[in-house]
Amino acid sequence: MMLILLFLLLLAGIYCLWREWETLGSGVCTAAGILLLIVGCGPLALWLLDQQLEYSSAIPSNWGKQNTIVVLGYALELVPASGRVEPGTFAYGRIVKAAELYQAYKNTVMIARSWSVAAIRSIRA
Repeated sequence: MMLILLFLLLLAGIYCLWREWETLGSGVCTAAGILLLIVGCGPLALWLLDQQLEYSSAIPSNWGKQNTIVVLGYALELVPASGRVEPGTFAYGRIVKAAELYQAYKNTVMIARSWSVAAIRSIRA
């Protein structure tokens, strides 16, 4: 969508320059260039990532006795040399998220076990 907007803005600037409206054409082309830099170099992308950070960092803290982490497969690729199926580029984000969830679960279980062992030791003492 943003690429289409940039393209249309650039076409409008070129049209204005062709009609010899130099001030307007220069302004529109400059705006298209600045918008391209803002989108391509990061400030807009950084802002969009910050908006998604709240959603992506939500890791459940209340784990049950039995939990299941399901990684849905997508973009599996067949490696011709070995004949094996490996995850493609688009699957890595899901694999990393599953590893983060597993690590959070593992840390929660280890903390709970250390608390229960400490409680049992304090009761015995």
